[in-house]
Amino acid sequence: MYIFPINKITLFYTNICNLKCKHCFVSPLFNENQKMSNETFLKSLAFCKYNEIKKISISGGEPMLFWNDFKSLIKNFFINENIYFSICTNAYWAQNTTERLKILEDLKKHGVSRLEISTDSYHQEFISLDTITQCIVDAQNKGLDVIITICFENLLNEFNTIKKINKVISDSKNIRLKYVSNFGEAKNNCINTKPNLSLIEGYKCNQIGCPVITYTGNIYACCGPAFTLNNSNFYLGNINKNLIDEINSTLYNNKKIESLKKHYLCNLVPNYKTLFNSNKINSTCELCLYFMS
Repeated sequence: MYIFPINKITLFYTNICNLKCKHCFVSPLFNENQKMSNETFLKSLAFCKYNEIKKISISGGEPMLFWNDFKSLIKNFFINENIYFSICTNAYWAQNTTERLKILEDLKKHGVSRLEISTDSYHQEFISLDTITQCIVDAQNKGLDVIITICFENLLNEFNTIKKINKVISDSKNIRLKYVSNFGEAKNNCINTKPNLSLIEGYKCNQIGCPVITYTGNIYACCGPAFTLNNSNFYLGNINKNLIDEINSTLYNNKKIESLKKHYLCNLVPNYKTLFNSNKINSTCELCLYFMS
């Protein structure tokens, strides 16, 4: 009997991105220039079917660079399994009105239910906020749900973004605010956020136990920065090499993952205040990595 259900899975379709944002935690993977093969994609969908997972998020990199490569695969799966598909994107493709409307229609036609768009002061060096707000309006008019993720070092820097997004998005709860994690480009560019400890103390991770399958077929227990570091403590197997039951067994027999699902993170690391105050750790993801190691 499984201790907790896998509610969602992320397919990290590609490490290829057309932007180079200063805060990107995925950037350690950007040198390989790979995307998921159809074989790995279909095996990933089979994993979801076996585990009765109804929410699948496709991310990267920028997966929309390869939309034409996988859209027919998700359409067939959507029709047969009634899956809620999300695509994470920087919305580079939305800058031209005609192209934007054409792609939004195509997304809906092929079974995509939600767009998860990243925009903030880092992304807006490349994609304007006006492009994003218009994309939100058009996507909602096409019947797509929209989630906006805003990463920040200083929340005041994102005030204008939040204000403008809030005017056009259907539900303000669909605006997600995230501290920049001190990994990848953020670490290289010395972007070093330090969340309020009171927020950390009430934090229970909703990403752990929601696996990510990478373009190589490797599967990790968390879709956060751990998989970009190839962290063995989160590694569950490879979708091309291991049986699904073997992967499930590795996930559900990991007592630390079970603890993270059940308890607040700070309760699992008694010396968390010392770690934060000494700047040895500056984010919940770092604290989780510390606990898992």
